Amino acid sequence: MTLDDAVLRARAFVRAAIAAAPGFGAGHGPLGHHVTLSAEAIAGL
Repeated sequence: MTLDDAVLRARAFVRAAIAAAPGFGAGHGPLGHHVTLSAEAIAGL
Protein backbone atom coordinates (compact mmCIF):
# COMPACT_ATOMS: atom_id res chain seq x y z
CA MET A 1 0.00 0.00 0.00
CA THR A 2 1.29 3.46 -0.76
CA LEU A 3 1.94 5.98 1.97
CA ASP A 4 -0.97 8.10 0.72
CA ASP A 5 -3.35 5.12 0.93
CA ALA A 6 -2.10 4.23 4.41
CA VAL A 7 -2.65 7.78 5.64
CA LEU A 8 -6.16 7.89 4.16
CA ARG A 9 -7.08 4.62 5.85
CA ALA A 10 -5.61 5.73 9.16
CA ARG A 11 -7.55 9.00 9.07
CA ALA A 12 -10.76 7.15 8.18
CA PHE A 13 -10.20 4.75 11.09
CA VAL A 14 -9.63 7.57 13.59
CA ARG A 15 -12.73 9.43 12.39
CA ALA A 16 -14.83 6.25 12.66
CA ALA A 17 -13.36 5.52 16.10
CA ILE A 18 -14.29 9.00 17.30
CA ALA A 19 -17.82 8.59 15.91
CA ALA A 20 -18.12 5.22 17.71
CA ALA A 21 -16.73 6.56 20.99
CA PRO A 22 -18.60 5.40 24.07
CA GLY A 23 -18.33 8.83 25.68
CA PHE A 24 -16.33 9.94 28.67
CA GLY A 25 -16.86 7.78 31.73
CA ALA A 26 -18.36 4.91 29.75
CA GLY A 27 -15.24 3.15 28.49
CA HIS A 28 -11.47 3.00 28.49
CA GLY A 29 -10.93 6.14 26.45
CA PRO A 30 -12.43 8.70 24.12
CA LEU A 31 -12.19 6.42 21.03
CA GLY A 32 -14.16 3.38 19.96
CA HIS A 33 -11.09 1.19 19.44
CA HIS A 34 -13.11 -1.78 18.19
CA VAL A 35 -14.44 0.01 15.12
CA THR A 36 -13.99 -1.74 11.77
CA LEU A 37 -13.90 0.04 8.45
CA SER A 38 -16.21 -1.47 5.86
CA ALA A 39 -14.99 -2.39 2.39
CA GLU A 40 -17.23 0.40 1.05
CA ALA A 41 -15.60 2.96 3.34
CA ILE A 42 -12.16 1.86 2.23
CA ALA A 43 -13.16 1.88 -1.43
CA GLY A 44 -14.54 5.40 -1.03
CA LEU A 45 -11.14 6.72 0.00
